[in-house]
Amino acid sequence: MCKDNLGTLKEIQAEVGGSSGFQKIVSQYVSRWDAQEARRLCSAYAAGEPVAITCLNGQRDWSQIKASIPPDYFGLGNQQLAQANAAEREKGTGYREAMAYCRDVGAIQ
Repeated sequence: MCKDNLGTLKEIQAEVGGSSGFQKIVSQYVSRWDAQEARRLCSAYAAGEPVAITCLNGQRDWSQIKASIPPDYFGLGNQQLAQANAAEREKGTGYREAMAYCRDVGAIQ
């Protein structure tokens, strides 16, 4: 949907700041939110509703994203977050599956 991740990274830095390890974790939560939003938009498309499927940069619900991040992660450094970072990556984001769904319903190519 977006050409690259640069806009997303800038959004993360502006919204939450923190260590690079924290930003990597936040990136996982952003991808999860993006996946849910893409699936919602593609479901609306499949139902015949008029929707604009576009890059989500600048359109994310940061209140919702921040609320989904465990409070213990905020303010921690890279070393303190190393294990959590690996665990979050292991959980996955659902983004690939959401894009497959969107392709299946014809919302994207």
